[in-house]
Amino acid sequence: MDALRKGITDEKLKVGMPIPSTDKLIEEHGVSKTVIRRAVDELKAEGLLEGRPGKGVYVLARPKDLQVEHQSVLELAQGLEAVQEQIRVLQSADVEILNKVNEELRKLRGIVAVLQAQLMDLYARVGQPYPHDAAPLKAEDDQDAPRVKQAFGA
Repeated sequence: MDALRKGITDEKLKVGMPIPSTDKLIEEHGVSKTVIRRAVDELKAEGLLEGRPGKGVYVLARPKDLQVEHQSVLELAQGLEAVQEQIRVLQSADVEILNKVNEELRKLRGIVAVLQAQLMDLYARVGQPYPHDAAPLKAEDDQDAPRVKQAFGA
């Protein structure tokens, strides 16, 4: 698994290329077919490889590409959570301050939406379903959901 990941990272195996056959991987690494299958399955789960029945297994993305997109969305989600916390603190705050916070939230949601669209596009390009359940934009606290929706203009 590490050798395949390194080959993808070093671009010896480029996006769109097939990986070597199971038999060739067994010969190169001196491991069993079960070990090869498990390694390939784990790399598929990570979104790096895709199996095409009757055609082979192909490289979908480099680890760096997936990691950069994912990290950007996580950082924005953390910023959004901080702003949401500020809204909770400012419940009785001046309307002008709350309006400024709401405007910042709208801007952050726009940025997050663009990044999520880019991430969804990346998943689509590598042939993987976008993990909607992992989207970090859900209100954590149900009792805050109405205020969060109001703050976002929803």
